[in-house]
Amino acid sequence: MTALTRYVVEVSPAVRDTLVDNRERGHVHVLSPFPRDLGDCPRSRADVLWHLDPPASTLVMQSSLPPERPEVLGRILESTSSESPGEGDRITVRLAINCQKTPPSNTPVELREDLKQGKAYRSRLVIVPEEDRTSWITKRFAAIGFEVEGDSISVGPLQTARLKGRRRGIPYVEVSATGTVRDAQVFSQRQREGLGKGKNYGLGLLRVSPVSSDSL
Repeated sequence: MTALTRYVVEVSPAVRDTLVDNRERGHVHVLSPFPRDLGDCPRSRADVLWHLDPPASTLVMQSSLPPERPEVLGRILESTSSESPGEGDRITVRLAINCQKTPPSNTPVELREDLKQGKAYRSRLVIVPEEDRTSWITKRFAAIGFEVEGDSISVGPLQTARLKGRRRGIPYVEVSATGTVRDAQVFSQRQREGLGKGKNYGLGLLRVSPVSSDSL
């Protein structure tokens, strides 16, 4: 499997404000250093994920394909190999994640198969209620092989990843949690692919840092 590289980039105030106001421009911006012949899904082909930190005017970008002109993103502050943690490693994960879920359908079991054929079965996405968000993200982490230490998790206020024009934005929250990797293979795959929807728009990147033994 091709190694991942993480870039930390300082962007200008003008670029920062553009990306805050229009995440679709952000998608174009992070793909601009890469070759144009990557097919229909260039972001997926290059394993590109990104995260914008507006107060710091920094952009974090992860990819498996070396960008041809990384300098077009801004001033490169850091370029490092993104190592996957091993089984039993204690880490901290930070993540901006789409804060929506699909509620269980009220459709009677005996009618579900027929409705699926007509594409009318799927429930609509709803925003995860504030009181459920900690348990919701803890379960999402558990499903990717990361066991959260209960008192370490924090979930920020609901924000919106704005899209251009009148298109509805994507509700998301910033999450931070410390815990232990229980399934390194699953976690590594999700680290590469991201978690949740909205990956084109700066969501889903698992920003991982080790926890030193001094903090135990």
